[in-house]
Amino acid sequence: SCNAFVKKHRLWSYLRRADEASRVGRFGVVLIGWNDPGAMSEPLAGIDARGERVGKPKWDVLFMRVVEERHVTIAAVESDDKNPRMGQPTLYSVQMQATQTTGLGTQAASTRTETIHWTRILHLAPNRRSNEVLGTPELEVCFNRLLDIRKVLGGSAEMFWKGAFAGLSIEAPAPVAGATNAKFTAEERSKLRKEIDAYSNGLQRYMALVGMQAKSLAPQVADPTAHVTAHLQQIAIAKAVPLRVLLGSEQAQLASGQDKKTWNDRVAGVRNWYTIPEVIRLAIDRFILAGAIDEPAKDDA
Repeated sequence: SCNAFVKKHRLWSYLRRADEASRVGRFGVVLIGWNDPGAMSEPLAGIDARGERVGKPKWDVLFMRVVEERHVTIAAVESDDKNPRMGQPTLYSVQMQATQTTGLGTQAASTRTETIHWTRILHLAPNRRSNEVLGTPELEVCFNRLLDIRKVLGGSAEMFWKGAFAGLSIEAPAPVAGATNAKFTAEERSKLRKEIDAYSNGLQRYMALVGMQAKSLAPQVADPTAHVTAHLQQIAIAKAVPLRVLLGSEQAQLASGQDKKTWNDRVAGVRNWYTIPEVIRLAIDRFILAGAIDEPAKDDA
């Protein structure tokens, strides 16, 4: 049954991971390993070039792998305008990664490229508009704002490191500074430098100065919260996510009823218009075509 197949192959887990991977780039795929005798570059027996079932194939799934776009290239597309799959990929070039552990405990990845037929691939592409194959990366619309937040947070850390201890001003009294013979000898400069280094870099909390005064400079530290919040608001607007929901569950508990309704409506829209027809139905239909799942009765389809 379908439920037994889902549990056996952890289908929902693979589809969730594939959905996340497909949103990183323009698309993502699930590679399906069948127990048929054909090569990966050949079509699965029982599914024709139009994506229709031929005969009564009965293949089972051996494995599934989630692959991001950066490891996949569309090698060929259907060019026959009489084929319902016109413009859809027919062959993929997939980098198959194998990770090995070396003697030092480090991970070394080896890759090989395989040509995969579309009947062995589930192609996921969210955020599609005029293109049926490639979508828009999920973070493209707000990627610059994410970089800005990184700059602000990194800059605030550097600002605190340099500004929290603003430094000291070593000043000589005016008469000494204005005197014609007000000149440090090399030995005096060396002793002064040692006193300052001992105070700044060591545990010594005093400086022995002769004829000079040490004054603390005012620290220059600013709170980056307002800047970060402004960028987060832009991200929330761009992604149509209420800000309090974006900031996490604790913030969302205080969200207004309108925020919750807006977010729930958006989640329901993604589920009804993309997840169910373009992810779940795509996978179930493919497994039915291959005979891995029994075809439901017409009343249940």
